[in-house]
Amino acid sequence: MAVSTDYILIFNINISFSIKWISIIID
Repeated sequence: MAVSTDYILIFNINISFSIKWISIIID
């Protein structure tokens, strides 16, 4: 379970990072 939790954290960080880049590109 700990491993899957780490994957979820990494996945969420990647999503937020991608959203920031998309916002910068759109602007």
